[in-house]
Amino acid sequence: MNQELAGVYDELHAANPQSAFEDPHPLVQNALQYDFPGEVLDVGCGLGRHSFSCAARTGRRVVAIDLSRFAVETIRRIACAERWNIEARVVDVLEEGINELYGFIICTFLLHHCSVAQGKSLVEHMRAH
Repeated sequence: MNQELAGVYDELHAANPQSAFEDPHPLVQNALQYDFPGEVLDVGCGLGRHSFSCAARTGRRVVAIDLSRFAVETIRRIACAERWNIEARVVDVLEEGINELYGFIICTFLLHHCSVAQGKSLVEHMRAH
């Protein structure tokens, strides 16, 4: 796991915890208008704004993964309080990959951390899952 990047995001999220309650990105909002099968995966979920929106709007199980322990603990706490079906995990998707099939995968604000080869590999991996 990229411990340095995880530490940077732990600090960033701790300094800006209210971002968990921001509206989801317009692309995510638009995509949630459509029906899709199965569960949701939120890759690089940050503090969970997309995970929360998916769980609240669709009632589906959401798996939220991120490098940041602070972010994952925040998501767990909020999801429990709201009784949303969200499982938050500390995962480095570039090292561990995706091991389950999902009906909808969200991946915003992650690819800019990847090399071109990593980004292409991650997108292909997500398409397969």
